[in-house]
Amino acid sequence: MKTLLSFKAKTQDADIIPRLCNHMLKKARKHAKVKDGTAPRVVKLDDDDIAAAKKEWENMELSDPDDEDKD
Repeated sequence: MKTLLSFKAKTQDADIIPRLCNHMLKKARKHAKVKDGTAPRVVKLDDDDIAAAKKEWENMELSDPDDEDKD
């Protein structure tokens, strides 16, 4: 992720990452058969939503495929 963010910062004048993201979004929407005219929804999160998300992830353990090889 650090490399990607660094690349984005160093190529900001060329606008590569935003253009690439838009391209991938168009392809994903096409393959999902979503119409281009669909307006994005505005999502607002309040403090209760943030607190609920933190509580949900408090004891969450995500599996890492690399860790499975160590057993």
